[in-house]
Amino acid sequence: MIQTKVRISLGDIDNEVGHIPLIPITIPEMTEIRALAWAAHEKGEHYTDEVLGWPVSYEPELATPVPHSTLQVKPAVFTIGCYPIWFVSLTWEQGKDQEPSLWIEDEHLVTPAVATPDARNGAVAHHR
Repeated sequence: MIQTKVRISLGDIDNEVGHIPLIPITIPEMTEIRALAWAAHEKGEHYTDEVLGWPVSYEPELATPVPHSTLQVKPAVFTIGCYPIWFVSLTWEQGKDQEPSLWIEDEHLVTPAVATPDARNGAVAHHR
């Protein structure tokens, strides 16, 4: 698990407070996330739960074309986290037997969730 902090905007009262609060949080390592994602993917069944303190979901591949896309199937998707605080998504866009694309939303974290490219284990990553 990674100990970090998240910036929480208070909206209209940010100026009154005089700073953006930093709240400590714990997030899973990418190795834990990938293990969860692949375990769900191997079962291939819809899954929603809370794991390691974060909401988790898995949607299996559907043999239905994606509207307004060239994709002929709706790819399997695994997500963990709570957008916009911290969120990771793995999507099997290249096929169910290929490495998934990785999307990490961590712009509000003081320390990014993924510090090194090798933590991604070769997945195509989109990092914000």
